[in-house]
Amino acid sequence: MSSDGSSSYSSSKSSSSRSSDSDSSILKSSSRKFQVSKAKSTSLSHWIVTGISEEKVKKCREIYKPSLKRKADLLTNPTLDESIYIRLKAAKGSNATKANIDPTEKALKKLSFKVLDLVKPLLFLASRKKSKRKSKSDGKAVKIAIRLWATLFRYIIRSRRHNILSQVYPEYLGLLERDDIWSDGEDLFGRKFLKHLVEEAKSQATLAAIAKKKISSHSKDQPASTSQQQKPIDYSNASSQRGYVTISPCSFGGRISRYIDMWRMTHGF
Repeated sequence: MSSDGSSSYSSSKSSSSRSSDSDSSILKSSSRKFQVSKAKSTSLSHWIVTGISEEKVKKCREIYKPSLKRKADLLTNPTLDESIYIRLKAAKGSNATKANIDPTEKALKKLSFKVLDLVKPLLFLASRKKSKRKSKSDGKAVKIAIRLWATLFRYIIRSRRHNILSQVYPEYLGLLERDDIWSDGEDLFGRKFLKHLVEEAKSQATLAAIAKKKISSHSKDQPASTSQQQKPIDYSNASSQRGYVTISPCSFGGRISRYIDMWRMTHGF
């Protein structure tokens, strides 16, 4: 292994170890009760009920601009993959743009932007490791906040995927349960998922063809039903050998039945 590869592996292992220690520390934490002052409670209530002006929200959004050393596109709000978008247009019979092709996707994507804005100041607080004013409990609170944010953002992205996939490929919704076929980036689904989707579709088509062939072969091997088979004539009795077929008088009634009996007596049958 090269020195660069060894260094990268060591760094990754060290990072994973720190993350594990941090998770362990949080899981061992007990619940903490605290009070929020009247002034802060009033402000919070006002923001929720009355709202904050768009100008102020925009200003807050632009204050913190994090730069990630790894996975730089992690904070990107993904858009519909081109292939999925084309399939969705065909399913809807629409020529709308990606932004307007589906109202639910449009609303959830807008929500994604707002949630992404939320994490920026949290990442700023988390990055201040050497700050003297940052206590251990403050750091833990920030870590918990980021984890809760990640859970929320993941839920929104997953809801967006479910909404689109249920419209174009509902038979493959089970793929959403897998955790190993996703990647960060600008696309909502990504190439890794699309690759697995194609492989799954091929597998299903192959299995369907095998089942169809088996059913067809089974139906060909089935013998004809007894109702469709002709019953052979019994030539063992004398009347059959003379070219006559014995008819039971019970098959008829009244005068015809008596006529058959007289005819038999006259001709010796």
